[in-house]
Amino acid sequence: MTRLRLLAVLALALPAAGRAQPAPAAIQDHREIHQDRRALEEDWRDLDRLQRLVASFDDARVRRDRGAMADVEDRILRAIDRELAQSSRDFAHDRAEARQDRYESDLHGARDHRRDARREAATAAKLQRIRADLGSLHDRFDRRGLDAVRARYRDLVRLAREEVRQDRRELRQDRRELREDAMR
Repeated sequence: MTRLRLLAVLALALPAAGRAQPAPAAIQDHREIHQDRRALEEDWRDLDRLQRLVASFDDARVRRDRGAMADVEDRILRAIDRELAQSSRDFAHDRAEARQDRYESDLHGARDHRRDARREAATAAKLQRIRADLGSLHDRFDRRGLDAVRARYRDLVRLAREEVRQDRRELRQDRRELREDAMR
């Protein structure tokens, strides 16, 4: 009789254990939310660093400290190069996720990842243009050259702010998808 009771308890517990496991879509949603949070934090840090560098450039410009301005220019060029490398990795990741979503018949997810890949490519193209402009203006300390450099820095800050806004939108969208998946 004890054996029969044990089997009955196990039989009743198994369906409950099955329900306790999160659905694959929910697991993916949680993973994407985690990635979005990490990207948002990283982009906030990048924006803060960039704004501090631009402030250092402005300060050096007021003091007419060419060495300090050149140092800031070099640091910003290196930051752009790092961002371009990251953008390339993000683009490849988004394309791979779009292919995976297509394979899994997740057409909504595939569309979102294709959109992300296009956005990443557009951002990289803007960064490359800014990088090329700054490269051609490197070590130009006349007023027109410095004004042009400062204008490119404004473009970089605008682009960094847009990245933060996009990260927030992506996070909201993934949270909404998690809620929708939970209702299914």
